[in-house]
Amino acid sequence: LNPMAIRVSTTGSQRETTRAKRAEMIKTCFTLLENRIADKGDRTLFLEVLDPNGQIMPPGDRSPVAMAGGVPASAARVLDYAGEQMEACIFFTADRPFEPGVYTVHLVDGQERIATTDLILR
Repeated sequence: LNPMAIRVSTTGSQRETTRAKRAEMIKTCFTLLENRIADKGDRTLFLEVLDPNGQIMPPGDRSPVAMAGGVPASAARVLDYAGEQMEACIFFTADRPFEPGVYTVHLVDGQERIATTDLILR
């Protein structure tokens, strides 16, 4: 799990940043490993981004994103998983400016957290 804060330039290009005041979104990339016994087909993976106070951050476009059981999530992405190793990224745009601190990022499949890491913004 590799989250990074991104700022978007006026030309539309994305650049990584470590400064909270410059961050416009969090891009989280990950690798799903080969798994021949897992169900194949569309899989919805969810991203939970917790702010420095431990609260789940809602998406910036105010569109509701909910995991199974109605638990709120920050972002989601549907992937066509064929049981083979694949690379993917999920983008999260916050509903408010980022603050300096430690952000916890969880990748969730169904109701299972499959990866967790921290992102530090100064």
